[in-house]
Amino acid sequence: MFKNNKIYKITKEGKKKRVFFISGLRIKFTGKNAIVIIHEPCLKFRKCRFILGENATIEIQSSKYMANKLTINSGGKNSKCIIGKNFLASPNCTFFNYGENNLKIEIKDECMLGDNVILRTIDGHTVYSIEDNKILNQGKSIFIEKHCWIGANSLILKGVKIEENSVVATKSVVTKNLEFKNSLYAGIPCALKKKGINCDRKPIKKFDLILD
Repeated sequence: MFKNNKIYKITKEGKKKRVFFISGLRIKFTGKNAIVIIHEPCLKFRKCRFILGENATIEIQSSKYMANKLTINSGGKNSKCIIGKNFLASPNCTFFNYGENNLKIEIKDECMLGDNVILRTIDGHTVYSIEDNKILNQGKSIFIEKHCWIGANSLILKGVKIEENSVVATKSVVTKNLEFKNSLYAGIPCALKKKGINCDRKPIKKFDLILD
């Protein structure tokens, strides 16, 4: 049996208290010394699943929003998934962060993900050189800065950093850094479409629409 795995809640006053389950969240430990830390008021989990390997950490700051069917596979040794305040995940988002040591997914405050968004710090299988057996597709960490909106069905691949106040349009595939703040990106592969933008969580109202 794997030992010394812990789940904590951090109260509004900053007090750490150990708990043995989180409502709406199924947690599986596949190694030892892993830790889950959830800050109150807690993100509202609905049918979510976390997987943690040896010495792995998943930490989520306080949020008034929901994560619906979010899966975080942080099965790699010493892996980390750190999520900031007021995170929102629409249904069926998946984070793959397993198989290699010391990889990290970090999402800063006020970010929101559309349906079916995937983040991958690793490829599914190994590619190596025939000449010297050197692995050619090592995993790399992912960083998403504050107040980003990742549109539905988008794929964020290893080694990517997304600057703050970025919007990634639906069905985009992000293969490299999105280096401009307050910008809109779209496409396969994802590319800059417009600078000088920002986004809001409020839904579009009928009277806001401009019809052709």
